[in-house]
Amino acid sequence: MLSAGCGSSEASQEPSREDRGEAPAADAASYPIPEVAREIEPSVVQVNVSTIQTTPYGPQEAEGLGSGVVYREDGHIITNAHVVGGARTVNVAFADGSVEPGRVLGSDPYTDIAVVKVDREDAYRPRTSGVAISTSGSSPWPWAAPPVSSPPSPPAS
Repeated sequence: MLSAGCGSSEASQEPSREDRGEAPAADAASYPIPEVAREIEPSVVQVNVSTIQTTPYGPQEAEGLGSGVVYREDGHIITNAHVVGGARTVNVAFADGSVEPGRVLGSDPYTDIAVVKVDREDAYRPRTSGVAISTSGSSPWPWAAPPVSSPPSPPAS
């Protein structure tokens, strides 16, 4: 027989998270996701690409899109390699509504990471170097990456 409900027997109670050696459940005040999202939102971009694909009916223009993140204020953007792979043109749409042409600086299909550069000196990058969750102490997410240091600034010209 299966039964559910509240019982008063201590023998039927599960041990607490702390008794099991687990971190306590996170409360909304200690993990301000909405504030973090507002902070980094302007650094999220849309990467628009076009290419020519060979089909049984001849060459056809194809378009696609993906997302990216402004990595440095001078216009370096991180995106996925599969987004820009084989692209004939790359255009980056920013949160302020502007669109800039971009060029692929490098791409690694094995890690699916690519770097796109736009000629824009005022590309937004959040004050922090990205979203990182510390695993020190009582993080409820044991798989979270440790914080990263800021990337080096480009040399002055």
